[in-house]
Amino acid sequence: MPSPVGHALAGLITAWAVERFTILRGSSTWHGLTGLTVLCVALAVAPDLDHLYMPYHRTVTHSVSAVLLVTIIAAAVTRQVTGRVGWILTLTCATAYGSHIVLDWLGADASTPRGIEALWPFSRDWYISSWSLFPGIERRDPLSARALLINLRALVAEILLLGPVALMLWRLRRAGDTTRTRRSRVRISGQDARPQPSGGAADRPGTSDRPALRAARSEWPDTRRGR
Repeated sequence: MPSPVGHALAGLITAWAVERFTILRGSSTWHGLTGLTVLCVALAVAPDLDHLYMPYHRTVTHSVSAVLLVTIIAAAVTRQVTGRVGWILTLTCATAYGSHIVLDWLGADASTPRGIEALWPFSRDWYISSWSLFPGIERRDPLSARALLINLRALVAEILLLGPVALMLWRLRRAGDTTRTRRSRVRISGQDARPQPSGGAADRPGTSDRPALRAARSEWPDTRRGR
């Protein structure tokens, strides 16, 4: 099965793809990471929390039922906060969580039984792809030389497979942010270049500089009366 690094990369890919190709944006930013990015990474690694109770490992949290539950919760939360279901955010959360199940299904597994109970509770069968796209990691005695070598190999494979996709989306995302920033600056510059009314003209449209002009005329000599 893939390591937490591989699952985190899948979460990054989900968030950055959504941010690049939809109108959805993260709620806040920390050094280039948006709230949506943090949420997707957390959801992508969340299924492995079943390590806290090993009898349920690779069963309940690694099933389509868990994905459906995440979808329902996300829909309910967005409806509670905004008054309507935010379908883009809801489906993004479901995709980030579901990416864990897809990666585990595509991973090598030396344990018995092999794979995940993807259709729990409707079926207790175990499912795993014959491709073994992601090498398995060794969790037993993780500090031994053998385990370190196996886990390093798995980590390199995950970075080579998922890293280029994440990098491409990150660059597209940055390019989109740069374009939006330039457009905003051009808009602001265009507004600043417009002539601004002076004095009391700002309060009365169409009367720019008229009060000052009237005051100046009142001080001119009245040539008609010989002054």
